[in-house]
Amino acid sequence: MLKKAMEQGICGIDMVLTEQECREKYRLGGEFSFAVEGDGHTLFVNACQGPLLRPVEGAFGSPFKGNHGHLPRKGPQPTLIAFGPHVRPGAVVPMARLVDEAPHLRPGAGL
Repeated sequence: MLKKAMEQGICGIDMVLTEQECREKYRLGGEFSFAVEGDGHTLFVNACQGPLLRPVEGAFGSPFKGNHGHLPRKGPQPTLIAFGPHVRPGAVVPMARLVDEAPHLRPGAGL
């Protein structure tokens, strides 16, 4: 069903990979049957309430573009939420690169 939707160009599916294909392509494996890669403009969530397809803006009570994993070739989209003694409450960094995170996370990890 998912591969058919991908071939038809609907539902924002760019690629459907089996667990074995994930191992070969990304060295990623585990207790899953398949992985779905979005087109970079589509959000997949774990629950479905209401219409199956809808605009992302406010659709799930979250401004985020994704909630699990990402492929760097699709552009940096992961969200980072941090808290602790060295994090200023309410601080927002509207845009950053993944390489910018490590220097800030290192002290908290004791490295």
